[in-house]
Order: sequence, then structure tokens, then C-alpha cells
Amino acid sequence: MFNLNRFRRSAHLTEWIARRKADSRLRIPTEILDLLTVEPLQCVEEDDLQGISPNLEHQFANPEPPIYAMKFCPVPSNESILGIANEDGNIAFQDINKFTPRMPLTGMTAHTNAIFDFAWCPTNANRLVTVSGDQRSRVWDLETGSLNRLRELRGHSRSVKCCQWKPDCSSVFATGARDNNILIWDLRVNSDVHPDNSIRNAHSYPQTRKGGEGASVTGLVWLNDTDLVSVGGNDGVIKVWDLRKNYSLYRRDPIPKHEILHPGTSFNQGYSDVLNMPGSCFVFVSCLDNTIYKYNIYSDSSRPVGMFTGATISNFFIKSSLSYCGNYLASGSTDNNVYLWNTNSSGDHVATLQPQEETVTCVTWNYKEHILASCTDDMRHRIWRPQRCFDKLKLKGSAVMTGKRTCDKVFSLSPSKHASPSVAKFNRMLKTPTSDRTTKNKRSTPSIKSFLTPKDGSASKRSPVTPGTSTTTPTRLNQPGKKRRLLGDDFEEPRETKVSRTETVGRSINDLLSNTKSPVKCQFSPSTYKSPVKKYGSPRSIPSPFKSPLGLARGSPTSSSSAAHGVGLDSPLRAAVRRPLEALESPTANLPNMIRDRASPNVHLHRHDPPPRKVDWLTRLSKEKQKIAGPANKSSKTPKSKKKIAYKT
Repeated sequence: MFNLNRFRRSAHLTEWIARRKADSRLRIPTEILDLLTVEPLQCVEEDDLQGISPNLEHQFANPEPPIYAMKFCPVPSNESILGIANEDGNIAFQDINKFTPRMPLTGMTAHTNAIFDFAWCPTNANRLVTVSGDQRSRVWDLETGSLNRLRELRGHSRSVKCCQWKPDCSSVFATGARDNNILIWDLRVNSDVHPDNSIRNAHSYPQTRKGGEGASVTGLVWLNDTDLVSVGGNDGVIKVWDLRKNYSLYRRDPIPKHEILHPGTSFNQGYSDVLNMPGSCFVFVSCLDNTIYKYNIYSDSSRPVGMFTGATISNFFIKSSLSYCGNYLASGSTDNNVYLWNTNSSGDHVATLQPQEETVTCVTWNYKEHILASCTDDMRHRIWRPQRCFDKLKLKGSAVMTGKRTCDKVFSLSPSKHASPSVAKFNRMLKTPTSDRTTKNKRSTPSIKSFLTPKDGSASKRSPVTPGTSTTTPTRLNQPGKKRRLLGDDFEEPRETKVSRTETVGRSINDLLSNTKSPVKCQFSPSTYKSPVKKYGSPRSIPSPFKSPLGLARGSPTSSSSAAHGVGLDSPLRAAVRRPLEALESPTANLPNMIRDRASPNVHLHRHDPPPRKVDWLTRLSKEKQKIAGPANKSSKTPKSKKKIAYKT
């Protein structure tokens, strides 16, 4: 048993960690990884900062504008830069490795309304895109240290909620808004109004299939260069879009490549955020039912592979974040705590970061180190670093471990390399239901002898069983699945189970026929009885003796041909085993048969009557008038008398 307390007090902890990092073959257990990564997280007095200073020049300025978006820069050698955007439309940047006085940061005005989200360019740290409540998306250049606007894109009709750059691309990004539309922008195109691709009515109501007040796109994430995942604020559906299609040509609701419905029955099925590790097949979605779901997006199953509970997610401003190694998930909560989970162990959280005075909205992990940043509604943000501070006056917060036992899997401290979709499908193919069968689920098919022996147990008294024989025929004894055998796994059956079905049935029949005390009276030996089917032609040319109580008629040609060959179809085995159908006494034989008498109301007799002749409207109108007038009002027509007309001469 590994002693965790002794591990904490170990003087060679640094050397042990360095040796494990240097050798990729050495793995660190999950519990040790939690102690190394999560437990040392602390926030000291220098890292408890005041956010962005409010814009007091505005008439209705908020003295404490909350932070709506916060992210680290993902570009290498710039991972220490932290970006913060607030409700006033201001954005500020901070280098966490440099000393910052405990004063509010000076923000730069990017929009006249609240900034709901922003995204760093994955290849250029000097390029940034911001989206705001003013229905605009703006691209900025930060090379000079100030905001220089490059483009202003206007395509949405309501507040823009989220944005995401295409992986390894500096010119294409996607935006989602409350107008229920997803727009794909290409900066190489000169138009600022018409996007390169648009997905209209992406997330709609499941009842009416129309966008409404609650229909909104709240989260976007790219899986690769062609697949985009989106989540909505009310429909509870995760959709995967194939951007090789031009959705702008759709006149009706666009059809996604794949969609996953909400797995529960909660009324709050809206999603506030969606996450994905680059190259991973898993996505994490934060739901308003206080659960973060983990899905295998490349799998055909719509059920989550993990559910993370504990946090209170009650609004769309609460976000989540994945660590750079993919082993830890962090989320804000309305109960003033930051919750941390191990992504390989679903269920309850492993630690909380506390105390904090207000609702924690945004959290973000650093892309290089295990450093976490969080912000609260009181215009403050904190930096959580792995350190050991024993001065209680300087310590502002620390990690509180819950003592949860995680799974037995082991992980490394290096960034995880997830399997490709093809590898994942190959691994799922190995885990088929047929390959998981054990010897406890062995099934056996009763042999012919068990059908011929009585069920009262008298067979053990009359016909002794020969040693080495069995009353049942094993159909499968610890045999692997079909797919596993096709994949080339070496398999060899035990020698004692290699008994063919034909040999077992043959021994059962021979033991039965050679036993003189058997209840079946046979007048022939096993060597004299021969099947006519196996010796003479096809089974269809000679009927079975079991279908008729008296065999075939003697005058029929089939019976004569069989007699010529010396084959007797009236087998004594049939007469002893099965009685004729006419001799069976049924308790319902004298009851009336309504189906045969055609008296049942459920039996409809189909008559082949000719279809009715079509009548035009004029004939139908004249017939209706004749019915109304009746036979009495019919005028009798008399032939006109022919009169001769005399002309005067």
C-alpha cells in the first residue's frame, strides 16, 4: 500500500518528479498526480487582483463592472499573457510572470457594449477577435501595444455570444449569436457584411422547430479543419456541422452531420459552454442542470461517457476550462467556489479552490504550466499557482481536497496524445459483447436423448449412462468472439472440451437403441436402421414419415419407388415417440370455429368487386334532381303527331 502522507513528507520529492518526467515510460499514479497538480494550488496576496477599472465617463456606468471573458494566450512563448474583458466593453492584458501592483488594470475600449467573448489567433499573438452586445465582431492588432482595428464584421442581428478561431489558421473564425445563427468569416474576403458560410437557425425549439426568444448559440469549438461543434441555450442538442457544405444555400433548417440530445429529463437543458482538446475525440459541455457532460464525439452512441457534478451552473456566464495536459477540468459556480475534476474519473469533484466572496464566472488554465486564473462578479480575479505558503496573512485561498478515490488508470504529466477516430473505433471493435462472455454464461443445447427420456427422472433407473457421455451438448465453451478471432488472437480450446456435436448425438442414439430396458420398443438395431435421406437423393424427393400417421399411400409412385429400394418409411421410432395428430384429444375440439365459419367480426371478406364507375358532375347533378322530384313529378313524354300541311295552290 502506497503511503500518501509519507510521500508528502518525502525529501526526495523533487528528484522523483524530475525522474518521472524525464523517462516517458514511467507513469505517475492518478492519486499522486492529484497531489502534485491540484493540492499545491494557492493564491497569495500578490495574485489577488482588482480586475479592470470602470469607465466612469459613461452616464450609466457600473462602478463594479463584472468580467465576462478571460483567457490565456495559446501562442508559444506568450502563454503568460492573460486577457480580460468586462461589461463596459473594455479589454486589458496582464503578464502574470511580472509584478503587478494591486490596482485595477487600465482597460482599452474595444466596444460600446459588453464583450461576451474574445479569442486569440492560434498562430499570431498580436491578433485578436472580440464579440460584443453591439452585434459586431472586430479583429484587432496588438503589435504596437494598443488596439488597432483591422476589420469590423456586421452579420448578426442580435448580441454575439461566442467566437472561435479555426485550428492553425490566422484568417478563418466562427461566431455565434442570440439570433440563432453561426457565421464563418474569412479575413481574406473583402466583404464585411456577407460571411463566407452561414448556418441559419442552428439551434431551434424542439416543439416548433423555429427560432424564438430563447433560441441562441452559446458555444463553439472546432474539432478539425472541417467539423465545428455548437451548443444552444435552450434546445439541449449538441450539433456537429460539416463546413465543407455551403449552408448558405439552405432554404429550410440546416441538417447537421451529427447531433446528440440531452441525456436527462431536466427542464434546464441549455448549455453554457463547450470544450475540446486539440486532437481529442472527447468534448465537454456545461449544462444548466449543474452537470458537465463528457461525450465521445466520434462514437455512434448518444450517451455520455462521463458526468461531472458538484458545481452550481445557474446562468450562461459560468464557463469551464481544460488543463493543457487534458487531465483536469475546472469550472466556476454560483456558490463562490472553483471546482476541479479529474477528467478520467467522472462523478464528484476532487478539490475546490476557496474561499471567494462572489460568484465565480470564468476560469482558464495556462497553456504551459498548471496555473489557473478565476474571476468573480465583484470585479476581481485571482491567479492560482502551485506553491507552498505558510503565512496565513498572505494566503488568500488554497485548494481543499475532497479525498475522492479516482480510477486505477495512470497518466503522465506531458500533454496527452489522444487516439484518432480510426483507432478509437478499432478499440471499440475489440470490446464486443461476445468477447466478454465467461464460463458462468455457458449455454447448452439438450441432446436427442434428453427428448426421448421421461422427465420424471426414471431414465437414471432404466438406462444407465455410459461413462464419458453427457446428457447435454455444449455449444460454446469459453470460446472468444468472432471479431477477436478475425483479428488474429491466438486461441486454443481445452482438450477436454473438444467433443463434436455429431459424436455426442451419435453416442446418445446408440446408447438409447442398444439399451434393452429403454421405454422405446424398437424392432431394429443401430446398424440395420438407415436414413433414406442420406442414401437416396435429395430430402425433397422422399417425404418424412412423421408428417403422416400411416406413411405414404401404397399406390403412390413415391412409395413404390421407396419399396423398390428396400426402404421402410413406417419407422417404429416415429410410432413410439410421436402419436398421430388425429389421436390427440383436445379440450377445445368441439368448440365452434368462428374463423372457419366466417362468423368472426374481425374477419373481413375481400370481395373482388369492380371499382365504381366515375360519374361526371353534370350526370350526378341530374340524378340528384330526379331523386328530389320523385317519380310523381316526372312528365310523360308523348310522341308528337305528324300532321300534314296542305298548301294552297
